[in-house]
This record gives sequence, C-alpha cells and structure tokens, in this order.
Amino acid sequence: RGLAGCGVGDIHKTTAVLCLDAGTGEHRWRYPTECPVWGRPLVTGGSVFVGVGNGRLNEVAANPAGAVVCLDAKNGAEVWKKAMPDGVLSRLTADRYPLYFGCRDGSVYALSRKDGAQAWRFDLGAPVVGDVLLDRAEGRLYAQSIAGSVTASDAATGKPVWELNLEERAK
Repeated sequence: RGLAGCGVGDIHKTTAVLCLDAGTGEHRWRYPTECPVWGRPLVTGGSVFVGVGNGRLNEVAANPAGAVVCLDAKNGAEVWKKAMPDGVLSRLTADRYPLYFGCRDGSVYALSRKDGAQAWRFDLGAPVVGDVLLDRAEGRLYAQSIAGSVTASDAATGKPVWELNLEERAK
C-alpha cells in the first residue's frame, strides 16, 4: 500500500489523501480533504493520520484553516477529524497513545490517537511548519518555529525541558 497527499499547485487543484497499491499503482481508496495535504501520511495501528491545512510555509492564508484526520487504513473511511486553528503542514509523529505535530498557529500539539482529544498544547510563539521529532528513549519532543525558537519538551506533558533562540545564538 502506498499513501500520498495532494496539495494545490498551478495545474492541479484537487486535495485528497490517496491510497494506491504499491506494486501496481492501482487506486485503492480516496479521501477528499478541504485543504491541501502537504505532509506524508502516518500509518500506525490500522489507522492513517494526516494533517491538512492552507497557507504556505512562510505565509499565512487569508482565512487560516487546518485539521488532523484519522482514517481507517483498509478503506479510507473517516474515523475522526479534529479542526485546528491553522494549517498542519508537516508529517505527524506518534507514540503509543498520542499524536504529535506542529501547527502554523505557533503551537505543538498532542492529540489522542483514539478520538483526537487534545492532551496538551505548547506555544512556541511563531508558526511550526517542520516535523516535530520524537525521541522515545528520552520521552522528549523537539520542535522549531520559523522564528528560530527550538524547544525540547516532555512528550507526556508538553512542558518545556529547554528552549533555545537560534537568532540570538547567531549574533
């Protein structure tokens, strides 16, 4: 099985999550989305998790919108969808129970994989458009905002362990 998300470009305007047969390229299922899917879908535990959102890496949309969606990996049926205040433009990562991701609203989030309920949120103060990295051995998440703030936080609580401002370090 191969999964892909569709964004919006100069030619193509359709947004969706696609499941293809990895060996033949045959279409298995398609889940239409309201916003582009820029990050790679995450498949774990029989589910597909994907972030969607408008806006660009360096530019907010006129009407910011985003969501995290959980789909059944077998047929693409929506299990749940959690609306977000702005775009979720990168890949989600997961631990045993939560999903972790950054959002253009400037925060890192943890959601329940079961139902999308928010476990915690940590504000970095500027859009988080890159992947959030999970160190399972240390139980830490690492995230960076576009303003240069890098944070290590406790994966269970979202509380910062340390923060670093790259702009100040570059002076």
